[in-house]
Amino acid sequence: MFPTQFSELFDLPIEKIVNTVGTPTFVVSDRLLHKQITEFLSVTKEFIPEIGVFYSVKTNDYPPLLRKILGYVDGLEVVSEYELILALEKLNVNPDRIILNGPYKNNNEIQMAIDREIYMINIDSLQDARHIEECANRLKKHVRVGIRLNLACSSSWHKFGLVPDGQEFQEILKLIKRSTFLDLRGLHHHGGHFTDGSENIDFLLTSIHKVWNDLLQKGFCPEIIDIGGGFLPYIELSTEGKWIYQENVKNIFREISEFLKINFPGHPKLIIEPGRALVEGAVVVISRVGNVKYDNNKIWVYLDVGTSYVGGQHGGKDRIIFAPLLKQLGVEVPAQEIAFCGPMCYATDVLGVQKFSPFPKEDDITIIGNAGAYTMSLRWHGSQPYPAIVQVNLASEISIHSTRQSVEEIFSFYKVTDVFGNVLP
Repeated sequence: MFPTQFSELFDLPIEKIVNTVGTPTFVVSDRLLHKQITEFLSVTKEFIPEIGVFYSVKTNDYPPLLRKILGYVDGLEVVSEYELILALEKLNVNPDRIILNGPYKNNNEIQMAIDREIYMINIDSLQDARHIEECANRLKKHVRVGIRLNLACSSSWHKFGLVPDGQEFQEILKLIKRSTFLDLRGLHHHGGHFTDGSENIDFLLTSIHKVWNDLLQKGFCPEIIDIGGGFLPYIELSTEGKWIYQENVKNIFREISEFLKINFPGHPKLIIEPGRALVEGAVVVISRVGNVKYDNNKIWVYLDVGTSYVGGQHGGKDRIIFAPLLKQLGVEVPAQEIAFCGPMCYATDVLGVQKFSPFPKEDDITIIGNAGAYTMSLRWHGSQPYPAIVQVNLASEISIHSTRQSVEEIFSFYKVTDVFGNVLP
């Protein structure tokens, strides 16, 4: 369950990759993926053997990575029409391995989800419920639904779900009660991270238990509790360059297991939707130092990749690590605090600040670890070509999936025609 550490980065065939495709390059490692997923699952299943694990596709939607992940987990959690099509049609995932979430579901994805009979659709609003029922009536198909709760654990998550004692929640229950085709199977909640204090597990379970009992009294028969994601251990980098782990994930699942045994005699199915906990350490980025500047009492190192592709999203700056390779490896110099920046002309294009030794120089190769979450799926080109992508299998053999994007390929995205259909330069 632990993110990638310094030593593991050097086990990858970095020099071969650099010589083959250059930099910057995303490296998807089958070995690092296997390590992170199996360690996380060993903890969860130790306390809850029958837990359902549905990977959060939005964390990293790269298809070759998803194919590998599907070999470990029970299914996928998707949050858009694109992700649903990716799962059903491109990856040929069995529909009963798919959960559909999201605050806005268009008619196409609702119809596809119902027609293909996916595992469950989580309702996020009264309007959402009405659209799902209308489509179910039209197709004359029964639909397993859950309701996403808003338990106000963190203010930044208020846009999702419904307040249990609110009017819309009660209206949804009435709609489901009189519906011929909607079958309320569970409750869903995800409102923060269990390991950084933004999500309180005791408060969450107690709140769900109260709603669960209310559903039973109203004649519903829920079976599933889905508590989303947010399980990665909090980590920080010491001044000696060593990772410090706060291993509270095991305590979290022990607490969940004990609460379920005591308060849910019917033994509901527990589902989680981890993302970062499964893939953060599975991808690294190889980058080249382009420039080093000493100014304003600070050392600035400029890389050929920036926050448009690495970090900067969902706490990424606090979690990625930098490791030196090639020319400076082994040089004895005191660790110094260095700001690693990208090439874009934005003040926010700072990847991270880290105590670093040995000291980087121009043209050095730097490995950026823990770059698997909210990077490839949240990319924006920022006037920079998209990096190459390679995959490294368990035998350390590399497969080149794509080379670095050319400027002409960027231009082709903005293909413009005049009113007669002629392509403009």
